[in-house]
This record gives sequence, C-alpha cells and structure tokens, in this order.
Amino acid sequence: MQRLRLKADGRIVELRDGQEFPLAPTMPGPAHAMPGLALAMPTVSPTTPDVRPGETPALPAVRDLRRAALLHDIGKLAVSNRILDKPARLTRAEFARVREHPVVTERILARVPGCEHLAPVASAHHERLDGSGYPRGLAGAELTLPMRLLAVADVYEALTSDRPYRRAQSSEEALAIMRPDVPERLDREAFSTLERLLSEEGGTPRGPSERSDARRAEAVLHPKTR
Repeated sequence: MQRLRLKADGRIVELRDGQEFPLAPTMPGPAHAMPGLALAMPTVSPTTPDVRPGETPALPAVRDLRRAALLHDIGKLAVSNRILDKPARLTRAEFARVREHPVVTERILARVPGCEHLAPVASAHHERLDGSGYPRGLAGAELTLPMRLLAVADVYEALTSDRPYRRAQSSEEALAIMRPDVPERLDREAFSTLERLLSEEGGTPRGPSERSDARRAEAVLHPKTR
C-alpha cells in the first residue's frame, strides 16, 4: 500500500523504505497566497461543525482551513504543462481537462492520512452559489462557509496572478471584475471581508508558516487586542 505524508511546507511525499520521495511539489502562486486570505476572515466559520458564523474558530480548524487553501490546486499536477502554459485560447478538450483538477485534488487528499477531511473543501474552490461551478455543480446550502471563502480567495488570486495569456490584474481591477458576481455566484460576506482586508493591508497578506499558525491566527482573529 502506498504511504503518503503531508509536509509542513505543503509538499506531499511518498514513504518508501524509510525514505521520502516527493509526489507533489509545493504549488506556486495562488496556492501560497490563499492561506493568508483564508485566515483573515474572522466572520467566516471554518470546517468544524460546532463553530457558528461570527464566532472565533478553534486553532485546529484554522490550520485545516490554511491547509485546504495551500493544497487546493494540487490536482493540476495531473494536467499537462502544455495546457497550463498555453498562451492561446484552450480547446474544448483542453478546458475539460483543466476542469478535472478539483476531482484529482480530492482523490489525492483522500489518500493522505490526516488530510481526508480537507478533501471536500479543497476540491470545491470552483463551485459557485448559483450552481454554475464545477466539478459537481454544488449550490446554495450545499456550499459550506469554508468552501465559499476559498472560492472568493481563489478568484482573487487567479485574477491578480500573471498568466501566459494575460497580465496580472491590480487589486482594484480584480475586485471590479468580481463584484458583479456577488451575491449570486460569490458569497457576499466573504467578498466584503476581502475588500476590507485589502483596504486595511494594501495588498494580499501572506499565509502564516506551520510553526506560527497559532500565534499569527490569534492576531488575525482578534485584531482589536493587538
């Protein structure tokens, strides 16, 4: 049986004969910036069912949310770089291939001991409130607050990152593009918190390291006590 382990820096390694072999390298770009956005949403509940909206989540749940954000795009390892780096418009077949990456993300995380519970949230970042997203077309109450949060963070980070076919948008441009999708497709509370966060910090915050999760998350979740 294949044994997999999640490392603190976001790598997944395969264990063979007591040695670690990288299975999936740390994903660049949005995968690293998203955790900062995820942790800076004090009014959005994380994955634990006993935390209600507006309450302070327990720190283990904060770590779960951070890890789901860090690993959400790991399924793109199953998509050819020829497609991901293509500067021209994708064909229908190529786009269909890209749309499969959330399912691959879910399958990978489901096989990593201790990460199984992250799979549903990490794989839902392309779902939308009106059911127009993918891969499952979830809608409304089917989307938990962590899923809604990661969807907003993912759209923002995608827009503000350089792509082979376009330049990165500024924060103002990205928010203007996203705003018409609120609240029909993107969660209003998560988007409003993103706007407030960017206004206060003047840019995208960095996600905390694994070792400093508790200390930095506490500062983010209780900004008035700093």
